Amino acid sequence: MSEVLARRYGRLIRLYPRGYRTTHGAEIVDTLLTVARPGQRWPDARESVALAVEATKLRAAGVVNGGPAWYVDGLHMATFLFALGAFGTAVGHSWSSDWFVWPALLAAVFVALLIGKPWLALPFALVEAFGVSRLQLPTAWSLRDELPPFSPQMGTRAELVPFLALLVGVTALAVLSRRRPLRRRSWWWLAVPVAAYIARQALIAWPESPMWLAAVAVGQVALLGAALGWTMVTRDGRWALAAVVFFAPDAVWLRYNRWTDPSPLGITYWVIVGVLLVAIVAAAARPGRRGRPARTIT
Repeated sequence: MSEVLARRYGRLIRLYPRGYRTTHGAEIVDTLLTVARPGQRWPDARESVALAVEATKLRAAGVVNGGPAWYVDGLHMATFLFALGAFGTAVGHSWSSDWFVWPALLAAVFVALLIGKPWLALPFALVEAFGVSRLQLPTAWSLRDELPPFSPQMGTRAELVPFLALLVGVTALAVLSRRRPLRRRSWWWLAVPVAAYIARQALIAWPESPMWLAAVAVGQVALLGAALGWTMVTRDGRWALAAVVFFAPDAVWLRYNRWTDPSPLGITYWVIVGVLLVAIVAAAARPGRRGRPARTIT
């Protein structure tokens, strides 16, 4: 029976960073088994929550205490999420066979940012920005019409902002990463475009459908909630910067469209996003903590 409980505690310990788990994992499991009730087969809910909270603190401390500066890492987070959103939308969309280049371009930008190589993403981001902005380019530029269309061409400048923000972010990161390498992101992020592809094949969601928009909204709110929690733990500004930069294009879009016929759900979403953004910035702005390592258990 204790072996069953030990295995289940061991699964919870996987929430901890690998280095800490290797050093202290067996000790934590032994301590939990010592105080367990006779006949206990499952971890208590309070123990599970405590382990999850402490693991989150340790992971947050690892992010803050290692890698690039907070503003570089924050910009990398926002730019990576731009690429992830664009790639996931492209995979989930029903493009014609002539537009296979578009998802491939976005996949190249996404993977390059995932492995922390923005200079690899830069040429692809330039081509992507050119493709979506061709309608806004001067007609006197002959190259605009010589190349076949390989991407959606945005009709308004507000629709261009996310793609231009991606290009600006990639360019800035290519310059900033010359002194210190960027952090690699988890390959688990590939689950997002994979889920988008599965949804398209199952005819469950399209990028313009209510189900797709609801899934994106829930995912964004969940990420903001996680960013708020990590910011409260560390008082570090990288998650606040990432959140503000990521939602800046949406603010431009809202300003351009002047809240044309907003739905109750849309208003609720933006209220939640606004409250979370203010909370994240306020948590990061509290004096006396930024730049200090997060307190961890020993």
